[in-house]
Amino acid sequence: MITLLGVFFVFKQGRYEQLAMPIPVLAIGALLFYFNIMAAGDSKLLAAYSLMISPNYFPLTVFIIVSAGGALAISQWVVSQMTGNANWVNKGVPYGVPICLGSLLGIAASL
Repeated sequence: MITLLGVFFVFKQGRYEQLAMPIPVLAIGALLFYFNIMAAGDSKLLAAYSLMISPNYFPLTVFIIVSAGGALAISQWVVSQMTGNANWVNKGVPYGVPICLGSLLGIAASL
């Protein structure tokens, strides 16, 4: 659904150069998935949002996503240490929320 909205956005705004944005995002996402750094769904979500983010603001968007994901990982580790429950660390970092927040800020900056 996000991809479909992104394509409509690109054509409505006339920003046809942004149609190429998902290709490098998916390529880098596939590489990160191969090394078990990022889930495949996370890279697809970012690729869908990348249609609506201006290339000028994309590095800032990625920085926000990585910073928010790092804060989430640290908070999971702290909770794991406080509760003695290793499941907080073993299940990985749910990057969907940082991707959505960072992408929405990137879209807002691109408008």
